[in-house]
Amino acid sequence: MTDHTFLTFYACKNPECPLVGVTDAGNLRVHSTSGLNHDSVIIACKACGRRASETRDSPFWRSRISKDRANEILAEFERGQTIRGIARRFRVARNTARRYHRLGLFFKLS
Repeated sequence: MTDHTFLTFYACKNPECPLVGVTDAGNLRVHSTSGLNHDSVIIACKACGRRASETRDSPFWRSRISKDRANEILAEFERGQTIRGIARRFRVARNTARRYHRLGLFFKLS
């Protein structure tokens, strides 16, 4: 059996759900996995039936690269590397590097 204790940190975001915003209410379950290596979990609410990815509202949403690699890219930006340099080093498109730069700044500030 897989340990799903991480679900206590999540809450349903459906505004019509009676348990919206309540963490550790026991209303969430793992529905399935997704992602390139099935490393992202789809969470379902037992109260309203709504499903959402655990990576929703994070820089990893709809990402096709691993979380470790994305964190390495964000760390390079913190070291002051350029978008073009990071794209070359990690062999990703410049738009991918630009996206992580933008998202990294957004999530660092908020």
